[in-house]
Amino acid sequence: MSTVFEDYLTEENFKTMRANARLVKKEKKNIWDAYTYFKDFFKKKKPSVNNLILASSVSYSWMPTMLDIRTKKGIRSINKASEVLSVIRSINISADLNDTITIIKALTQLKEVINNSMVGASKVMHLFHDNAPIIDSRVRRSWNWFFSKKEFKIKEDVKGYLKYWEIILFWQEVIIRKKPEVTVRDIEKLFFDFARHPSVTPPRKKSKSKSVN
Repeated sequence: MSTVFEDYLTEENFKTMRANARLVKKEKKNIWDAYTYFKDFFKKKKPSVNNLILASSVSYSWMPTMLDIRTKKGIRSINKASEVLSVIRSINISADLNDTITIIKALTQLKEVINNSMVGASKVMHLFHDNAPIIDSRVRRSWNWFFSKKEFKIKEDVKGYLKYWEIILFWQEVIIRKKPEVTVRDIEKLFFDFARHPSVTPPRKKSKSKSVN
């Protein structure tokens, strides 16, 4: 990972993002949030064609787009996509993403079946595995503001998601040294909330300590 990128992934910037996210007006409190029910249900399920289709349908129940299960080779495409969920579940720290060829293949197979959408695929992955973050246009918008340099920005495609996932996991590893309760969901949701109200407070790079001769 770029050392320049790492300069942004600090506990201080996590606190800044959390403070910025709190500036956003929350949704009406009487809205029922089914997220925890979905998570409790799918974390106990084994990857299978049936469970993949159920998870895809649940994910699209909170998206404006209609679900389209796409197949190139009929049921074999869905079978392959359900099998790669075990690859997704094996990723818990940033170092687990070193085998990019296998992971890109897995992400591509899943994305191609679920509306050919990385947003939809990320929501399905998150239902099966807490350490797979969700990406969507709101997350990407605040992410690209936070990491303002062009080379740091991400797209809603497989390679963009892979970069996003690696950085989220790495940042979590930095933060949990002092705050062990912080989850991938905590970090990802900060970007989601913050997208509604970009703060004038920019992220700060980690200061370099000067050597003394």
